[in-house]
Amino acid sequence: MKQFRIILLTAACLFVGMQLSAQGVKIVKKGGLAVDYNYSKIERIEVKYDEARADTAVDLGLPSGLKWAKFNIGANAPEEHGGYFAWGETTEKNVYSWGWYLCQQSECGTWADPFIKNYQSAGTYILGPAYDAAHIQWGGRWRMPTQDDLNELKENCSCEKTTVNGVSGYRYTGWNGNSIFLPDGQIKNGPNLTSDLFKCAYWTSFCMYYSISTAQQASAFAPNGNLSKIDRAYGLAIRPVNDASTGSNIDGYVVHRTDGAVDYYTFQEVDHIEAYLEKEYDPNAPSDGDYIDLGLPSGIKWASCNLGGVNPWDFGDYYTGYSAYMQEVAVPEGYSIPGSANFEELIENCEVKTVTYNNVQGNMFTSKINGNKIFLPFAGWYDDRGKYYSNGARYWSFSRKAAAGYNNYFHYFLHLSNDYAYVDYEIEYSGTSLDPMWYRYSIRLIHN
Repeated sequence: MKQFRIILLTAACLFVGMQLSAQGVKIVKKGGLAVDYNYSKIERIEVKYDEARADTAVDLGLPSGLKWAKFNIGANAPEEHGGYFAWGETTEKNVYSWGWYLCQQSECGTWADPFIKNYQSAGTYILGPAYDAAHIQWGGRWRMPTQDDLNELKENCSCEKTTVNGVSGYRYTGWNGNSIFLPDGQIKNGPNLTSDLFKCAYWTSFCMYYSISTAQQASAFAPNGNLSKIDRAYGLAIRPVNDASTGSNIDGYVVHRTDGAVDYYTFQEVDHIEAYLEKEYDPNAPSDGDYIDLGLPSGIKWASCNLGGVNPWDFGDYYTGYSAYMQEVAVPEGYSIPGSANFEELIENCEVKTVTYNNVQGNMFTSKINGNKIFLPFAGWYDDRGKYYSNGARYWSFSRKAAAGYNNYFHYFLHLSNDYAYVDYEIEYSGTSLDPMWYRYSIRLIHN
């Protein structure tokens, strides 16, 4: 059973090693991005442990230290098949087909594909922990195996065809004598089991994403270790692996904020947690608060962070122009996506300076009316094929106008130099594969 162990009891009592003079907690993510919490903004931090299935991880003596589970998800013994999962889905269901899958077959490989938008780890075609069935079902260090994990298993273990309690399958035995058994079985196609295509298959976390057609498939392996491409909508078994290289059984960290919100960070994304001192604050930092009153004539207040971010320098999440225009983006109560007029008002009533704040370059907007500030980082942007561009930043508005026979989606562009910002638009080439409405930009909300 999963447990919570409190590592921060109050805002004034942090875990061992942190100075009592510290003014807050810094959660440093892998890659260097840090999220700061002033003590006044947090009630407690908990570390979430997974102490379940401690005896399920089998040490085969693999060079990476990776351990394989004794049995499949949904099983209670090595010879049982266990549950069936579509690739990228984390729960079982009754029907395994494209009509019942998380996205339609024609959407695979496009920005309508949830895998492309949300599921993949940064820069890869590997499922992230939030959509990894092994991690969601078992927690802790458990995850779906990659193709590299399977190759390591094959290269460092002997493999033999055998039977366990009347069930045929393959046994992998490591140099230390420990072994795991992968049973044969069937896969699910529609509502039924089938062996027409594959005798049995196990998902890896790798998507075959090269085009729309190949993105419909993900990598799977048979009990004998042979790799195959299988439609993501099929129901397959999952044999989890335990990433022993982490050296911890921590599942993640839970930050309970004074405003009642809860932030969760997986163990995989956090490098370390440390305290910070008040002297680290920049005296020229943006104004404090969830939203900032710049004294604008409209009375509109601007959010202090990008949507999906926690700190002013966080890039936050990226959204398509279509979702912004249709206002399909989930925003907190009292907030909304700005229009182009809101951006024009911001530029007209603020001094714009290109600065580096907390090691992140961006534009600082200082109100000419009351001196309050907001910082908009150069978060870059993604084109419709998923290529990332680091030059400046583009922020969607919901405004749209027709010109020259096209529909123009406004966006707010932050220039890299010359302390400059302006409102521009993208031209929508409707019906083409290169459509800026599928570009992904940041969003900075306004408070009404």
